[in-house]
Amino acid sequence: MKKEYYCAGFTWNNGKDSQLKRFIQEGIWENGYDDKHVEAIKKVPIGSEIAAKTSFTRKKNGETISVLGVHGLGTVTANPGDGKFLSVKWQKDFQPFEIDKGGAYRSTITRVVSQKNIDLIFSSKTKALNNVELDIDLISDTFPLNQILFGPPGTGKTYNTIAKAVAIIDRLSEEEEAEDRNSTRNRYKELTTNGQIVFCTFHQSMSYEDFIEGIKPVLNQEDSDGNLSYRIEDGLFKRLCVEARYELSKTVSSRSSAEMSQAEIFNAAYNEFISRVEDKLEIGQPVELGSVTGLKLYVTDISDHLNLKVKHDGDVREKPYTVSRQRLLKLYTNFKRIEEIKNVHKDIRGVIGGSNTTAYWAVLSELYKIAQKTKKADHREIGQPLDSGLAYDTMKLLNTEIPLIEEQNSSKRFVIIIDEINRGNVSQIFGELISLIEDDKRLGAGEALEAVLPYSKEKFGVPRNLYIIGTMNTADRSVEALDTALRRRFSFQEISPDPELLKNEVEAFALRDILKTINKRIGKLLDRDHLIGHSYFLNLETVSELKIAFQNKIIPLLQEYFFGDYGKIGLVLGQGFISVEEALESRLFADFDHADYLAFSERPIYTLQNTSAMSDEAFVNALKLLMNR
Repeated sequence: MKKEYYCAGFTWNNGKDSQLKRFIQEGIWENGYDDKHVEAIKKVPIGSEIAAKTSFTRKKNGETISVLGVHGLGTVTANPGDGKFLSVKWQKDFQPFEIDKGGAYRSTITRVVSQKNIDLIFSSKTKALNNVELDIDLISDTFPLNQILFGPPGTGKTYNTIAKAVAIIDRLSEEEEAEDRNSTRNRYKELTTNGQIVFCTFHQSMSYEDFIEGIKPVLNQEDSDGNLSYRIEDGLFKRLCVEARYELSKTVSSRSSAEMSQAEIFNAAYNEFISRVEDKLEIGQPVELGSVTGLKLYVTDISDHLNLKVKHDGDVREKPYTVSRQRLLKLYTNFKRIEEIKNVHKDIRGVIGGSNTTAYWAVLSELYKIAQKTKKADHREIGQPLDSGLAYDTMKLLNTEIPLIEEQNSSKRFVIIIDEINRGNVSQIFGELISLIEDDKRLGAGEALEAVLPYSKEKFGVPRNLYIIGTMNTADRSVEALDTALRRRFSFQEISPDPELLKNEVEAFALRDILKTINKRIGKLLDRDHLIGHSYFLNLETVSELKIAFQNKIIPLLQEYFFGDYGKIGLVLGQGFISVEEALESRLFADFDHADYLAFSERPIYTLQNTSAMSDEAFVNALKLLMNR
């Protein structure tokens, strides 16, 4: 039988308590959970190698990276099959080590499959390799491409999206989702920083133009008068699709040859040019450009978006011209060499429009010179990965040049989290995505579809390595009211109130019992879509904190649920929170003939108590009435 390898954690209580010393002394490894990983641990074979690990993040060269710390290695000598314990012969005098980019092994116990990872973690090859990254192990992927978490307010829907997004990208199973919240939060920040996770919230003003693409006004920096112009801009979802699509095509093996494309050559040449400019500007040396007219031009600065600031020699203008990378790319891919541009003004404006064509010609001429050297120096082999640090427009152009491959185990994944997905006009925002997000219609799938977008006239599809997670508050709008076409294309997971998460007691009242009682009554009077989530009671320890929670969260929510019907709110909370004042005045209303005069006179008046102003004794008595004690 082939030997198996596992990475296993040794910290309990959210990473605060290390059990490693005890494990080594007792010759064991113990599962810190009673209800997780039991079946997986039962199947660990005797003779398996096990690594005691930690996963964390740190800064390196300005980037937040995940790190795998290996603190012990051992061999499983016995497995009682209880899903709790393993007998382990730990190596003596083990020297801990770390591997950068090793954050994928973040569950309590995970099987290591990749041979490269086995070599890095379990053998002496670790010391011989520098600046290496762990492979992504192949596991059974249980996450749907499109899913919506729904439930009443306060149940942790948004909280859960963080764990799910990280698990999807790190290829953990659903059972292995995020056990150490601090580690998960750090990993989430890392992934949002590098663009693999994007978070947005739908609202009434959200539009197709924001989500996919639209015509947006921009201030033309190349125009000396600063006139307003309009251009087509890609929305956040389309940009994410472009990046995800590129990741599916990053290997040269997906092409017929190993030659660099026009876009890749431009990217390499432009980066080289920027590097030369930065070096000269740093030492105060002028960056001179030749022009078609013979006048000298100078690069004076580089913008945050890596666009160039260019001035003519002796120009009295205060503001330099902007030569944009995006427009240079269009020119470079339209003309194979600088000699093809016969009429500078006419030819360049025909491709990019705008003004200051001489500045564009000058920079473009330099790029062609660098590009010739880049082509000669290119000896890339088939299968060598493409550059990940491409500008968005270069990446977008490459997507039209490189054939698409199906998602592989090593493909980088992306997740978009759409909070409050039902608050926007979903049909309007998604547009043609209603069809394109289906599993079998994704790029790379058997029935893949592409649509021509209305503004840019570009072909557009949604790649298979992009996951959509939505959240939906059922108290705002029920699942049934959601667009039928969208409902059919999403998997739905209900996130219900979980009273068992509430461990604290306040004045002998278990918070879990208070929540259960309130929700039973709401369920009778309304429905399960309008329950109260456990988060309203989390981490409450004192009477004062509980009073504030009732005053600022629970009572306002009930007022919204029951539309001011204080009689029903009284049935939920009891007389301690709502007092009833009987109408005793015989001549309350003016003398007027009305059919319901007597009924109005006898109607009770309800008064909500200000719980934050109540004494502790009065509040505790109100809780007794709520709980029928």
